[in-house]
Amino acid sequence: MDRLLRAGGDPRQLDRVVFTHHHMDHFGEIGHLLFSARLPEQGRSRPLTLVGSGPLLELVAAYRAAFAGGLEPRGYT
Repeated sequence: MDRLLRAGGDPRQLDRVVFTHHHMDHFGEIGHLLFSARLPEQGRSRPLTLVGSGPLLELVAAYRAAFAGGLEPRGYT
């Protein structure tokens, strides 16, 4: 997400993020992405789809378990 912001990108405009492989420089900031996607003040009005393989799904599941519903989106389903 840091690179996206430095390049002038807007995370609110993302519909899908595809993780091609499991290096920290590719999915190391997924926690930031998950947290920001649920904040209504960020202006997200639609779901953000994450695409990846087993390790990505395991990481997202671990974040969701650790924050007990704190990563569920708000303002959309």
